[in-house]
Amino acid sequence: MRALSPTVTLSGLLLSGDARLSFEQLAQRVEDRRAEIVLPARSIVTLTGDHSIEFVVTYLALLESGHVPMLAGAQGDRLSDVWQA
Repeated sequence: MRALSPTVTLSGLLLSGDARLSFEQLAQRVEDRRAEIVLPARSIVTLTGDHSIEFVVTYLALLESGHVPMLAGAQGDRLSDVWQA
């Protein structure tokens, strides 16, 4: 996983509330999510969400796959509509 360096020693990453993932667990979840992403090469993706573990995993998987995640917050639908116009 390029987004987080494997040379960094972390016992766990606090990602959402009390939920913790080790670097290895996070890397595995990112790899699993990458396998689920089916997009044309180097896509711009509007990403909305609640900044949960799944949000972070999806964000990192998009980066690892060479895509550009656009963090849209509450404006996701509006940005998607404008981008596609």
